[in-house]
Amino acid sequence: MPGRHAPVLLLVALFQLFTAPISSQIIGRTAYRTHGVDRDLLLRDELADRPARDGVSLHGHDRPQWDDEAER
Repeated sequence: MPGRHAPVLLLVALFQLFTAPISSQIIGRTAYRTHGVDRDLLLRDELADRPARDGVSLHGHDRPQWDDEAER
């Protein structure tokens, strides 16, 4: 590859280096909150009390029912 592309490739690598941890954190937290993670397999559940503090329930039967009329 020609050397003239090196600065662009360096910028792309730096962008991925800085955004990958943030993206993985968001994906992991979303999987946790949508029950995509088997909590029995976790060694330590650091987010167990966090949703309760944030006012978000993790139980399926406690999820709020969306009012279609209110969204219109």
